[in-house]
Amino acid sequence: MSRGSVAQVIAKALVDAEFRNRLLTEPDTALSGYDLTEEERDSLSALREDAFDDFASEVEERISKSSPFDPLRHYVGVQMESGSVALDQDWNEGIAELQGASDEQVIQAELISPEDLSRLLSLSDDDD
Repeated sequence: MSRGSVAQVIAKALVDAEFRNRLLTEPDTALSGYDLTEEERDSLSALREDAFDDFASEVEERISKSSPFDPLRHYVGVQMESGSVALDQDWNEGIAELQGASDEQVIQAELISPEDLSRLLSLSDDDD
């Protein structure tokens, strides 16, 4: 599985409700323009709405637990408090925001692991 293209599709579906609906109802249309193998297209086309909803909930929970610097809140900056600890994640998210990274890119880079992709796609294949 080529993590990049599949993660792009999943990340876009997490932040764009219209794309998500298209992916679940008209996968061929939604996946046009993505560099995917036939196996990846088949797996993404087989996504079940309930499996995707569960995955989206997990990602949202991960966002809320991982950092007060939520990448989807579009903060302009972070002020340091005396005695607070700065983490690499804080720096990376701040740089991504300054560079104009989209929500999809932030989610893809920081919140979706290869294991997540494999698990989500295997959940979709379970009922086949």
